[in-house]
Amino acid sequence: MDVKEQKLLSRKRVEMFVEFENATPSYAEVKKKVAAEAKVSEDVVAVQHVYGTFGQRKAKVIANVYDSKEALDKIEQKPKVKAEKKAEGA
Repeated sequence: MDVKEQKLLSRKRVEMFVEFENATPSYAEVKKKVAAEAKVSEDVVAVQHVYGTFGQRKAKVIANVYDSKEALDKIEQKPKVKAEKKAEGA
């Protein structure tokens, strides 16, 4: 696990490899693994990328681990899908 401190953004950038059995793990599964490895709550983890390697049972993961939930909410973009669903329902 490679960790780079980004003090200005109140976060740590984590790069690690995740091994898996079947299909490439979902972002939710990766989020749990990163949180367990970094020993933090899942609420402060934002997964950026999951790069699968062809023919191998491992994936490179890039995630941000924030100092607090407030810092995550302030910096990370909200998913666009949810915004579109709200507009349709209104």
